[in-house]
Amino acid sequence: MLAIPDGTFKMGSPATEPFRKDDEGPVREVELSPFFMAEIEVSWDEYLAFYVQTAAEGRSTDTAGLRT
Repeated sequence: MLAIPDGTFKMGSPATEPFRKDDEGPVREVELSPFFMAEIEVSWDEYLAFYVQTAAEGRSTDTAGLRT
């Protein structure tokens, strides 16, 4: 599992962007809370085996303090 830090980004396309579709705007700022994401795709069976072994959402020393 990788720790994804919190932050903000702009989502959407400006009206002047070539080939823009109607559902791609308006541009807005999105704020994210920190979260964990798998580094590689796994099946539900693989994830459940991990969960049963750790009984947690993920453990890593580089993510200490990121969970709220």
